[in-house]
This record gives sequence, C-alpha cells and structure tokens, in this order.
Amino acid sequence: TLSRHMRWRLAPTQPQHQLRQLKKLFHTSTTNRAPPVLVVVLMKPLLKMATALTARVARRKWSKFKPETKEKYLAYLSARRRLLIGGGISCCVGCLGYYAWHLERAPFTGRLRVVTISTERLNEYSRLGLNALLEDVLKEGAMYTSEHPYTRRVAEIIESLLPAAEKMFPDFYCRWRVCVIEDDETVNAMCFSTGDILVYSGMLKFVENDHQLAFILAHELAHVFIGHSRESVTIGNAVYTLVLLPLTALTWLFVPDIVAAFGYAIQDHLISIFLHMPFSRRLELEADAVGLEIASASCYDPREAARFWELMDYMEEARESRVPEFLSTHPLSADRASLLRGLQDRAIATRASCGCVPLGQRDQSPADSVYDLLRRGMQGLRNRFSGSHGNETDVSKNKRA
Repeated sequence: TLSRHMRWRLAPTQPQHQLRQLKKLFHTSTTNRAPPVLVVVLMKPLLKMATALTARVARRKWSKFKPETKEKYLAYLSARRRLLIGGGISCCVGCLGYYAWHLERAPFTGRLRVVTISTERLNEYSRLGLNALLEDVLKEGAMYTSEHPYTRRVAEIIESLLPAAEKMFPDFYCRWRVCVIEDDETVNAMCFSTGDILVYSGMLKFVENDHQLAFILAHELAHVFIGHSRESVTIGNAVYTLVLLPLTALTWLFVPDIVAAFGYAIQDHLISIFLHMPFSRRLELEADAVGLEIASASCYDPREAARFWELMDYMEEARESRVPEFLSTHPLSADRASLLRGLQDRAIATRASCGCVPLGQRDQSPADSVYDLLRRGMQGLRNRFSGSHGNETDVSKNKRA
C-alpha cells in the first residue's frame, strides 16, 4: 500500500536498462522549457568573457589616443557629469527596488530574505543537475532497487518525517522519490527541489541508528521546505550582476593585461570564499536547526543529532580530511555538534509536546565504547609525542582507573 506522501519507483536490476528507466522517472520537464535554462547557464561565462574583452579593447584604444583627443573626451564627459551620476544613481536605485520588491519571509524561521527565481525555473536547474549525476552513477549500475532493504529503510524514515514537516510548512507540497546509490566510500545524502532524495550507502553504514539517519534526512528536507536553493540561486545571480561583471570591467579597464588576467582567473574563487561559502554555511546551520525540529516532532531522539556530528568530526580527524572552514561550504562538524547541543533541550520539549514516548537515559552502546576508547587512545598518542611526562603520567593513571 502506497502512502499519499510517496511515489515509489521500481527500477530494474539490469544496469543497461536503469539509465533509460531513470530518464523516464526523473526527467519530467518538457522540451520547450529546458532550453532557456541551458541558455542562461551558457550565457554567464560568455557574458563575463565579453565584458573582459570589451573593457580591454576600450583600454587599448584609449591608450592610442593623442593627448588632445583624450582631453576632448574628458571635457565632454565632465560637461555631462550630472547626467552620468544621475544615471548611475538611477541604476542603483532600480536594482535596490527590484530586490526590495522580492523580499519575503522564510517559512517557519521568519528570516527576511530575497528570492527572485520561481520554483518552476529552479526545478529545471535541479533536473539538469540530477540527470547529470544519475547518468554518472548509472554507468556502473550502482543503484539499489526500490525493493532493496536500504531503499525501504530510507523511504520509511521519510514517511515518518513528512507529517511533522507538513505541519511546520503547510503551504508546501511535493511528490517525493527515493534513490539509494551503491557507494560505501561516500558518506552523503542530498535532496533536490524536485522531491528526489538521493542517499549513498556509505551514509547508511556510517550512522549508528535510525535516529541519526532521520536527522540527516530531516536536514535535507529542511533545505527544500525552506527554499534554500532558490535563495542561493538568487544571491548567486545578484553577486554575478552587481559585483562580478563590474569588477571584471574595472579590472580590464585600468590594470595591465598580465595582472588583469590573473585577477580574471582568481576572482571567482575569491568571491566564492568571501561571499558564497559564508552564506552557504549559514544556510547549513539553519537547516540543522529546522531539521532537528522536524526529527524531534517525529519522535526521534534529538540527542543523536549532535552525536552524529561528533562521529563525523572524529572520522575527519582520523582520515585527515578536515578542510578549513573558510574553504568549505559547510561548517565544521564540531561547531555543528555544539550548535545542536545548545538546541537539544528545546528539541526534547518539542518531542514531548507531540505526544512521543518519553526519552530514557541513553544507554552506552558497543559503538559508543569503541568510540570513547579510540578517542582516549588518540589523546594518549598525542601526549606521548608531545614529550610531556606529566601528561603521560596522567594518561597511565586514567588507564589503570
């Protein structure tokens, strides 16, 4: 029996048929709507290149003018400086008015934000990314069928989360689909605005229990319910139009070619580090908080959310895969665990208000014992290599105790 929230998709087990089947399942946009999205995607780099070439040609031509010709042009512009200043101010006011017109309150959180892209257009972007991802995955046939225990486990947890999520976001509706990718090395999950939920098998093997998996899935659902993708695309378009293009033009107008080419190569990375990544980290923290509320209202243990990120922090430390926060789109795992610890009491109260079974004392599982033992072992090795005899004595005392 199928729930009204879910639309199960049966995929054949043969790899050669999976790609054709998934194209029918996931690529639902009509052919007359996809080309505008492709044009927009391709036009951005072309427009940036055209801006750089135009500014460079203008600088070259200006350098070849005679002094009297330059004075003539400068006098012409000076005589019309009020008109130019007024035009610049009018453009700025128009841009501010356009974005002010698109101000809205984020659902549930009430945060004031700017959103200029429609849900339909965002779904077209999402389908392009989803189809590209699935084509790469299905080249090796690495996807579980809908009857596999992994897929059913994820689908059942999504089923349990949706009633609480719909109460928190009553104006949102979506047809949800679940796909589990066979990749034990990747600990990741994602949810597209089209309602397609992708989970890697590495995530299912990494989590200790369904409570942790429910929090991760609730986090991904929160991104979709709040509309973070629409917000990110809006901010990206605004930065591109109001910052990147003017910066490109000014660089090629007033800077030598070698320096301008270097700036052209790194300006995308700089804008990403100083603008896009900090904004993305704030959205991740907001999704953590809202996802914790969704999972708690669905009667899952909110204490397991912080526990998950503590385990993730330990895994990153063990694999030496930790990335500096300013170079990542996600906050540090330790910071996320601290945030969720601070929200834990409120989440427990939310869980109690929904009539869930009261939480008991959290029993220490064998995985907890191994985790604590490994942490003490790592700390002991650090103390030994640091050369501090006092620390070594303390560690030996702890071991005897």
